Amino acid sequence: MVASSTCRHRRPIGPESAFKEVNLTRHKNEVWKKWIALYNEKMLSRGHIPDLYVTGYDTPEGYAIEKDGKMYNAFFAPQQDAAWKEKSNYGA
Repeated sequence: MVASSTCRHRRPIGPESAFKEVNLTRHKNEVWKKWIALYNEKMLSRGHIPDLYVTGYDTPEGYAIEKDGKMYNAFFAPQQDAAWKEKSNYGA
């Protein structure tokens, strides 16, 4: 798997990019390649973020992106292992 790609419409991300070189462990390099390849494949940064309402900024944070007729979503929490406790911005 190649961790970079080129396209005349975007700047490549990966080993050929203009970014500063960094030294990674073998494991971190494999993780980096995996996620950069996924980014280059999906190019979700070119997608549309729908006009969703935000009722507050609780964790986990949730995001949605529409691209090529598909919806993608992601959730981010400060602690990966922590159990989520539903909170409401309404009522007591």
